[in-house]
Amino acid sequence: MLDYIASLPEQERRIINYDAQMTALENEIKRYQDLKINLYSDMADGVISREEYKEFHAGYDHRIADRQRQLGKLKDERSQAMENSSGNIEWIEQFKKYRHLTELDRECIVHLIEKILIYDGKRIEVCFRYRDELENALQYIERFEDVLPAEEGVTIPERRNA
Repeated sequence: MLDYIASLPEQERRIINYDAQMTALENEIKRYQDLKINLYSDMADGVISREEYKEFHAGYDHRIADRQRQLGKLKDERSQAMENSSGNIEWIEQFKKYRHLTELDRECIVHLIEKILIYDGKRIEVCFRYRDELENALQYIERFEDVLPAEEGVTIPERRNA
């Protein structure tokens, strides 16, 4: 199951999608910059008035600034996705290392458990490391289980419980 999750190309697709979105935004910024540059000649040629020039100029400035903010946000998201991509193998390797464990030891706890919360009434909550990554991978499998090839010897119900 963990080998199967490690082979999922979703992270690469997300990064490529970020690249495509960033390229589209950069093209829009360039287009608005070109339109802004041409405004002065349009005013000088009498195609637009001075008031229209100011209005268009301010509108293009606003659009450029908006696209630059969006581009910055996408760059941050892409960087985060890249960091998650490099850590993608680490969490899977940790689970694979301890998959046949019969007793907890200190090393296992350090690698797989983030924290243990103890409440009144003898209630205990164990917070595992990599729970978000595992949940995302399982959701991906559930979304595409009809089109993904089954891992040899692993049926769909076993995938959900793994």
